[in-house]
Amino acid sequence: MSDDSVPSTLSTAAFVNNDGREYQRHDHDHNDRNRNGHSNSDSDDGYGRVRPLTSSHYPTDASANSHTQANGHVPWRNRIPRALDYNRDTVAARTLVYGTAWKGDQTADLVYDAIRAGFRRFATAAQPKHYREDLVAAGVNRAIQEGIVTREELTIQTTFTGLPTQDPANVPYSFGPDTTPDMQCLDSISRSQKLFCNTQDSDASSTGYLDEVMLHEMYSDDWDSTLLAWKAMCLAQTEDQCRSVGISNVSYVGLHALVRWCQYAASVPSLWRICPKTVQNRFRRGNGFDLAVRQLCWDFEINYQAFGVLKNNSNMLHDSKTVGHLAEHFDVSTSAALFALVIVALCPPGDPGNFAERVNVIHGQVATFEEMKTLLEDVNKTIVALKDALLWWVVQSKQEWTHARSQTPEMETPGRRQQRVDRGVEYLKSLSALRQEHRSKEAHCHLNLLETMHEFRYRCGNDW
Repeated sequence: MSDDSVPSTLSTAAFVNNDGREYQRHDHDHNDRNRNGHSNSDSDDGYGRVRPLTSSHYPTDASANSHTQANGHVPWRNRIPRALDYNRDTVAARTLVYGTAWKGDQTADLVYDAIRAGFRRFATAAQPKHYREDLVAAGVNRAIQEGIVTREELTIQTTFTGLPTQDPANVPYSFGPDTTPDMQCLDSISRSQKLFCNTQDSDASSTGYLDEVMLHEMYSDDWDSTLLAWKAMCLAQTEDQCRSVGISNVSYVGLHALVRWCQYAASVPSLWRICPKTVQNRFRRGNGFDLAVRQLCWDFEINYQAFGVLKNNSNMLHDSKTVGHLAEHFDVSTSAALFALVIVALCPPGDPGNFAERVNVIHGQVATFEEMKTLLEDVNKTIVALKDALLWWVVQSKQEWTHARSQTPEMETPGRRQQRVDRGVEYLKSLSALRQEHRSKEAHCHLNLLETMHEFRYRCGNDW
């Protein structure tokens, strides 16, 4: 088998993009929906507001004794591992991505307003039938020129889309019978790169840079064309046209094959074997909430970016045990509560991904400046509360709870699934023990949040 070929365990037919593929998760006992031994009536005052942590809660080792109580007990906030600290003021801006599809002539003004409202991450594409990449650049450059933001504070993500899914009358790169997917990809990236050049942060002759380039989807039944496009994206990264590469609309089988090729195509130069940093997929019940793909992302520390969260999951907005409950007690919109749960709760509990912000959500609805600002504030407030509950659990459970990652990109097996189930049972036992041990209102609040996140994971198909 050549290094450029599909691994022997996979057929080329498997690369048809199939985000509607069902994933059968491990069967659970559905009779007890709470599954933690406590009824909802135990939550008398629910989610009391928890004061967000600030830098003052993280003393230096030399000053830690000044925060020790008289009985020698160090408050839990002062025992949080420093590696898990994060900037609580801007966590939503780092994890909520502003999507720019289908905004037409309004794109530039909406992007400008989004930056003013606090968004710092933007997703666009070189695909004129759905995106106006030129107007995204215009909105970004306007904000930079007015001093609202610098280019270094923004994350610009664009996408290369192959000919099969482009409008033949409006293709944003050169194509013809003599052009190959890698040539088309490099031309597309070069044109996108030039759009985001501005004269304030760089020399007028500079071509600027892109933070991330995504491959819109694998070429259907064509592994060779997929690899040609991927190699071109890797080359663009090595030549500093972009800082990372990723892929969207990918099935578990397709992602598995790509990761396997990147790691094991020994005779191919390493500059062409850069693993994807981000996977951008539709998040909906119809594809099992993309559980299999998410599991592979956790195994190889790939960021997961969910799109269609509101459009495809409207039923979740009315779930009184998860999203609705969180929205009511934190006085935020159901949209903000759902975004926060997807961003924080989908990682295994205690996994570094919870704090490394490996899950992002694309928000693409048209909204006013005030609506965007309020949404960011609500999402930020909710994420901070959820993460503080996880940090409290990490400290109080006195155990290192990290996800058991695979050393090789193995396919999903019943054994691995059962291992996650067992860890989920262990996690619930730890919550039950902590509820018996800690009776304070703060502990009660944290435990309610932890149980709500577990319920949300379960409803999204997770075994843990």
